[in-house]
Amino acid sequence: ELKNRIKSSAVPNRLKRNARKNKFNDFPVGISGPVSSRVTSAPDSDLHQYHLQVSVPRFGKLPTTKKVYIGTDNTYTDERFDKALIKAQSIRESAVKQYAIEHAADARKAVSSL
Repeated sequence: ELKNRIKSSAVPNRLKRNARKNKFNDFPVGISGPVSSRVTSAPDSDLHQYHLQVSVPRFGKLPTTKKVYIGTDNTYTDERFDKALIKAQSIRESAVKQYAIEHAADARKAVSSL
């Protein structure tokens, strides 16, 4: 009976669900930015590009970071930022779902071998 309950119940994981209280912005967990970096293709230029960083959890592997481009000093707008934030949230949500699926499969596999 215990095996049946384990197979049908949700498997908890260690991913953060809520942002820390001291986080500087209102972004969801796993998203930070905007981060700026100097455009290196123009060495004499002071042009910067901006992106959001998304923490991508991977079950059984080290997490990775993906960048979502917003724009440069010349092209950055609130609309572009909003679109980048939506894309970043989508990347994070799909990665968390995939992580949960793989984590649950691994946990159930371990239980079934008992």
